[in-house]
Amino acid sequence: MKYLLILPLIFFFACESSKDKNNKIINPPILADEFTEIIDQSEQLEVNLAEEIILNGATTRQTITFRGLLRDIKLNLYVLRERPEDQDTLSHLFTLTKELEKIPMQARDVEFLIPFLENLNQIMLKISQYQNIRLGDLNWEIWSENFDGGAGLFTTYSEGDNWLVENRNRQGYANVRSSNTKAWLIAPQMNLDGIFNPALQIDHLLNIKRNEAQQVNRELINESLKIMVSTNYSFGNPESADWIELPLGTVNLITDFNSALSEKISLTAFEGQVVSIAAVLDLDSRRVGGHGLLWQINEVKLLGATELESVEVFERKDPTNYIFRHSFSDGLAGFEQLSQGDAALFEETNRNGTSYVKISGHRPPKTGSTLLISPSFDLGAETYAIKMLQARNFYSSEMKEKKFIQVLIGEDQESLEDIIWTELEFENVPSGDDWSPVESEWLNLTLKNTKVRIAFRYESNSETGETPAWDLHYFDIRQEE
Repeated sequence: MKYLLILPLIFFFACESSKDKNNKIINPPILADEFTEIIDQSEQLEVNLAEEIILNGATTRQTITFRGLLRDIKLNLYVLRERPEDQDTLSHLFTLTKELEKIPMQARDVEFLIPFLENLNQIMLKISQYQNIRLGDLNWEIWSENFDGGAGLFTTYSEGDNWLVENRNRQGYANVRSSNTKAWLIAPQMNLDGIFNPALQIDHLLNIKRNEAQQVNRELINESLKIMVSTNYSFGNPESADWIELPLGTVNLITDFNSALSEKISLTAFEGQVVSIAAVLDLDSRRVGGHGLLWQINEVKLLGATELESVEVFERKDPTNYIFRHSFSDGLAGFEQLSQGDAALFEETNRNGTSYVKISGHRPPKTGSTLLISPSFDLGAETYAIKMLQARNFYSSEMKEKKFIQVLIGEDQESLEDIIWTELEFENVPSGDDWSPVESEWLNLTLKNTKVRIAFRYESNSETGETPAWDLHYFDIRQEE
């Protein structure tokens, strides 16, 4: 009997509502095939539900709810097929679809329900465009990064503690742990042209290391976590670009590692633009009571409503004109060592998955000096600068005054022993009392129009106990603009 009641209603809409007052057909012809396909899918789902092919493990209430929603969705589709200008019906269909998505889906249901929901979303997108209205929450996942294969196209930036991409139990994540830093995790540039209702969603967690002497101010903690968007950032220091902060919402402080999905962060203000999106931990321990934070992001999702097959994503390319670059994670190939006395030598090492070069005169005890000398490279008539990443430990003020650790530059000679070295004095250097690597500033070089080498000089004296440790991570030489 219920089908007999529905058929006259459909016939009425077909006869009376497919024409406007001027007797013109208003049904968009491009949607005829789409409506036929989605209605056929809904009818097949009804058959699959009756035969227990889908929702086989669902509760009776869930099955009844699903059947009712599916029936109402199909009825709304019939109405919209004949009256695509009906905004109330579109709004009702949107609400029904959201309710349908809440019903738990089992693995065997995916092949039937996902294509149906995808086609349903596309129908609603096209009808909303036809009606020239916006369905505020009509979007779905169109791009994501879960860090299982590493950082992907993401980049990081910080002058203190920085984001690290790691893997635990074959699941990747990005995290930053600090009590005082401004660390940027920056997604690749994304083109939002042709994407309606774009939004960001992150699967993340916030873990706190409490300073027991101070109360936790949750508001200040939340203000330290920021989602930033820029339309003019390309590469390098993000502080040089313009950024707009978007509300992240309240993030629960936890003591375990159970992540949660954030609210949808709207990007509609940036529709049609190419954007950079960043997660920034901007933390001042003095402001938040000396507490330390761990912000971990397991997945970043871009949502949107679009007919595009994929989002246009751009890999960031460093525009810097490098003259010479060396990462010590690649070892010491091409470098030479000159030593005096019973000196320690630079050697390759790996700690916590990070490869670098180290030297220490502590174990075994050594007394002497060593020069680690780079391959030669040419400098032209332009201006050049050098930057490096290093760590220094057990390096007292007395050893600093004695120049036990130095970075040097000199014009190349036939014999390395004939090179006259000049010290490169960086301002941003490690304090000398921990293992944290510190990135230097770009320091201008004075030499031009010559072939040069860079040297790293280390000295130790086991008799006086002056045996610092020095870690070298990389150094770069660039041409200045």
